[in-house]
Amino acid sequence: MDNRRRHDRVKMSLNVLYGGLDGKEVLSSTMDISMSGMFVKTDAPLTLGTAIGASIDAGMIGKVVNVEGNVIREQEDGMAVEFVHVGEKDMGLLLTHR
Repeated sequence: MDNRRRHDRVKMSLNVLYGGLDGKEVLSSTMDISMSGMFVKTDAPLTLGTAIGASIDAGMIGKVVNVEGNVIREQEDGMAVEFVHVGEKDMGLLLTHR
């Protein structure tokens, strides 16, 4: 299998509020996360290519980390999101605080 990931994933369950361009917001949780993306657990994944905005509850560092990304894979139990905009400093703090 070709592993094209740019960054290592960290298994981490965090609350995430996300929404697409339709303005509808959904509260869910992450399965894993990295500097370049996350997998969101959901029964109703958004369509491949959908642009989303998300707020990740990073209470352990006292912050909410806001990201923007695109759905790059959808499957029955969730969706993979590749980030196009992420605060690297806050995400770095989140990923190192386990």
